[in-house]
Amino acid sequence: MLVLSLLLGADASAAKPVAAAKLVAPNGGVPYGATGDVPVPADYNGDGRADLAVFRPSTGVWYVLGVRVTVYGTTGDIPVPADYNGDGRADLAVFRPSTGAWYVLGVRVTVYGTTGDIPVPADYNGDGRADLAVFRPSTGAWYVLGVRVTVYGTTGDIPVPADYNGDGRADLAVFRPSTGAWYVLGVRVVRYGIRGDVPVARDYTGDRSADVAVFRPSNGTWYVLPGPPAPAPCLGAARPARWAHVVVVVMENRDYGQIIGQPAAPYINSLAARCGLATNYQAVTHPSLPNYLTMTGGSTFGVTDDKPPAAHPISAASIFSQVGATGWRALQESMPGPCALTNYGSYAVRHNPAAYYTSIRSACQTRDIRYDLAAAPDVSAAYTFVTPNLIHDMHDGTVADGDAWLSAFVPKVLASPQYQAGNTLLVITWDEGTIASNQVAALMVAPSIRPGTRSDTSYTHYSLLRTSEELLGLPLLGQAGGATSMRPGFGL
Repeated sequence: MLVLSLLLGADASAAKPVAAAKLVAPNGGVPYGATGDVPVPADYNGDGRADLAVFRPSTGVWYVLGVRVTVYGTTGDIPVPADYNGDGRADLAVFRPSTGAWYVLGVRVTVYGTTGDIPVPADYNGDGRADLAVFRPSTGAWYVLGVRVTVYGTTGDIPVPADYNGDGRADLAVFRPSTGAWYVLGVRVVRYGIRGDVPVARDYTGDRSADVAVFRPSNGTWYVLPGPPAPAPCLGAARPARWAHVVVVVMENRDYGQIIGQPAAPYINSLAARCGLATNYQAVTHPSLPNYLTMTGGSTFGVTDDKPPAAHPISAASIFSQVGATGWRALQESMPGPCALTNYGSYAVRHNPAAYYTSIRSACQTRDIRYDLAAAPDVSAAYTFVTPNLIHDMHDGTVADGDAWLSAFVPKVLASPQYQAGNTLLVITWDEGTIASNQVAALMVAPSIRPGTRSDTSYTHYSLLRTSEELLGLPLLGQAGGATSMRPGFGL
């Protein structure tokens, strides 16, 4: 018995089947979706919708619901159906791990891949034909024949490439069995499925976008989560006539190379790939506090340590004072109360620059507030400064901790009315690195940024302040006046 469930917004672990169908083969019939079968959904009949299908390794038989039963392949082969010839129908095909050979019925035999590779054929270049490709679990690298080599994913991830955003090209994506999370490069992070499920993303609804789906071997049930993917965060849209909001998120103590290209940061790298990345961005100094001051005040103000506001009361102007008492907001995760001036638990006051400027101390009581990840962040102010706690900003936590936090936080910003209006810039950077160059990553996210934008221009935290002030129509503070603007590099 095979059961197909279509659920809207439900968790697959709690799903109840709503319809059933049984496939009977002409030669006497066998249960559909039997123990040991490998799910191989694809569009075998060319109607624009994926057909439910299984491959039986013990016999090499392919069972496609309502279409055909065919024998193709041998013991040890991995089924890799896809449209290799561009006729709109999936071809039966197998990948032979022992030789790296691909056997496509009626089309070709090609060798591509090495021992341990996982075959991941899909149309990566949008030409209407599936490309030969492999995912190498040992490195998280994707090798696409004639197109690219990219690192995306971490140990234990299952590759699930498909066209999730409906642009005609397969997106790199992985399913993490330990959490049931799907990471789709530049599109979304969603949890769907439980341990033991086999991910089977395909277009089951005919809307030209792949649906997140799992096949549960324990009961032969297919669970499909239909619905459109989240819109891409950066579209290359027209620049707004006026920028209204800048949101800055500051992470901690990671060099550029510890983030970019690292499997432990799949969400960050997905966002960098689909938006903008400054590849030559340096922090100003060490330790943390003076870097936070350069981002917001245009100077270190002679500070060379991480002492609290009582030791460093700063009367100078800042971007907080520039936008006025109600024009800014600071969101501080795990802060015990508004404008806390001392450390508490995983809250570090040295990562909360607004607390150091004495001229805004009164406004600080209402504008510098605690943030909890479960809530939608309020980014309605002209300038919003966001600091995760010491675990989630990677200071005391891992890169994976910070990546997971951002994967939950950033989509909330992208879904906000301010970002959807097209006049908001989101910047994610790190306060400092750990090596002499002090190079850190800086991600630039806005609807007007062209996906995949890279700028190798030399920038610093002063550049970030200058760019924020320019977008909001403010005078340039301190060394921001002599810094290089990031606007030309990212088309802002």
